[in-house]
Amino acid sequence: MQYYDEPLPQTITPYEYARWPRRIASSIIDGLVLGVITLPFLSPALSHALNASDPTRATFTGGEVRTILVVSITAQILYFTGMHAWRGATIGKIATGTMLLRDDGSPVTAAVAFTRAVALLGINFVSGFLLSIPAIVNLLRPIWSPRRQTWHDQIARTVVVRR
Repeated sequence: MQYYDEPLPQTITPYEYARWPRRIASSIIDGLVLGVITLPFLSPALSHALNASDPTRATFTGGEVRTILVVSITAQILYFTGMHAWRGATIGKIATGTMLLRDDGSPVTAAVAFTRAVALLGINFVSGFLLSIPAIVNLLRPIWSPRRQTWHDQIARTVVVRR
């Protein structure tokens, strides 16, 4: 049985694990990309809140909240699964010179990419109830992890490496 913090097999030795600043830069770029992708779908709900007579009391209706959640979750799963399965990298990873591989050095499959995307969403969902602590620890974890993995990397058995 292989433990997550054991050294990787020889197939991945030519790669260097991506450092934390590159991963953060990639996440920021991907967040901007997702914002651009989802804005057309979310603009009716957002404009309702922005056009409130008292901006300090702007609220969303139940339908608007559901729309925001469904669009956001769907866009994230489709974007991360599709890009990782197709290119091994999202636009953020391409821009920062990194890529996603399975922990044995092989390319990421659609199933692995989907598992990783759902794990990230799950961690962020649980964080909504726990003062964001799990999301913050997940974000910082590559700083002290030997293979610079987040929890969603460990769940999906993936690593982020430099190209």
